[in-house]
Amino acid sequence: MSRRWYGLLLILCIVGVSGCRSEGESALAEGNSLLNSKDPADWERAADAYIRSIETEVKARSQLVRAWTKVGERKMHEADKMTLKREDEMQIHLIGGVAKRIGMLQAEYELYTAAVSNLQLAAAALPNDKMTWYYLGLSWGQLSRGQPDNADAEHLLEKSDQAYKRALRIDPDFRNALYGRGIVLVIKKDTDEAERVLQRLVSLEPKEARGYFALGRVYYDRREYHKAENIYHILRELVPQKSPKRAVIDENIRKLEIMGKGRP
Repeated sequence: MSRRWYGLLLILCIVGVSGCRSEGESALAEGNSLLNSKDPADWERAADAYIRSIETEVKARSQLVRAWTKVGERKMHEADKMTLKREDEMQIHLIGGVAKRIGMLQAEYELYTAAVSNLQLAAAALPNDKMTWYYLGLSWGQLSRGQPDNADAEHLLEKSDQAYKRALRIDPDFRNALYGRGIVLVIKKDTDEAERVLQRLVSLEPKEARGYFALGRVYYDRREYHKAENIYHILRELVPQKSPKRAVIDENIRKLEIMGKGRP
């Protein structure tokens, strides 16, 4: 059923926002054309065209939320009818599955506030689903970044950490959750726990760079510059020479060599 529903959702999204996408793409094309003009007045008109393109995308995302909400409401209504004279547990699982799918898609589109609402509904129905808790951790972590009040940001970071921990209790080797929690712990400055989590991650994916970058930050924050330098030497072997990250790695190694002089 999930595959059929996903196909229906894609069709609905395409139909629902295709007009907006066309308008936005037209404005983008207009801006690109005007920007290539030699007339400075056209450059100002290009800026206006780009603004229209961005505004269209914002409107499209808003409409996308409405579309998902309507699909979710209909599916939940269908779940009510399908589970008539059946166990209530079946109805809860159907509704939770719909809420999970909508919440995951909203998180993928960076609509984190809307995602949290659906994912919390899914978590109540599917408490042992690791993906639901992972996306809740991701959404709360991202929402913490936009909080001007430190107390609000810390509260959201703590919720993010707890969600990742729930996902990891279900699957201790869930790599994305290990990485997500590692980053949250770095931000929270809980470097000891961050080191433990990220060491676990790199042991599971020793040829992936993301865990090493985060681990290097842990050692840097603790002023353990020799350890941080060792991590960047590992990264230098992992990251392709043509990657733009190589310049950052080499520069960090140079700085850490200087900072590490005279330290144990």
